[in-house]
Amino acid sequence: MCFYRLHSSLCHSIVSLTGRIPKEISNCRELQFLNFWENPLRGGLPPELGTLTKLTYLGFGKSQLDSTLPTEFAQLTNLQTLLATSAGLKGTIPTEIANMRGLTSMSLGVNHLTGTIPSEIGALSNLEELRLFDNKLVGPIPSEIGNISNFYLLEAHQNRLTSTIPSEIGRPEYLASIRLFNTLLSGSLPVEISKLSYLQVLEISNTDITGNIPDDTCELVALKQLKISADCSKVKCCPPP
Repeated sequence: MCFYRLHSSLCHSIVSLTGRIPKEISNCRELQFLNFWENPLRGGLPPELGTLTKLTYLGFGKSQLDSTLPTEFAQLTNLQTLLATSAGLKGTIPTEIANMRGLTSMSLGVNHLTGTIPSEIGALSNLEELRLFDNKLVGPIPSEIGNISNFYLLEAHQNRLTSTIPSEIGRPEYLASIRLFNTLLSGSLPVEISKLSYLQVLEISNTDITGNIPDDTCELVALKQLKISADCSKVKCCPPP
């Protein structure tokens, strides 16, 4: 029996909930849409949510959880949207996330996530949006991110990311927005950036990135198709249009 007597195929946004997310909600095996957005929920995420394998949307952002991301979420292979911005998440991003092949949008910004961005993210072939901003992530941006052909938005600013921007970032044809400001990234801006003909936003200010912004990229600035935020004392910026 479904604990909440919810519609067998759709759970609309549940509002004004407090306390913990009950594990019994996993009895609603036909759920496709589950949204706890903007509820003052506390405690951990029940691993049992991983048994809701028909879910395509899962949201629990703007809550007051104190939880890691359960590795059991790897069973959610049909999940397309994971919305967990400002949810009180901690710990690392599990490598098992590679099994969530249906993901098109993953939002984990404004949390307390630590560790590195797992290279396994490169296995998410349908991923279009990745938001990891304002966490405590360290280490490099994985080069495997270049394997995601439909990728168009990367927001990893306000972390303690190090190393260089991988040249593979120039592979996703439709990449339109790259926000990496307020990080510890260094090295030269990869020339492969110039291959991104759909790029509209490039924000790399407050980093240790040096080098030149490619001429082809500057042409997009002149056409007012691209906004760049960079430290021009470190990077040779584009001339004013």
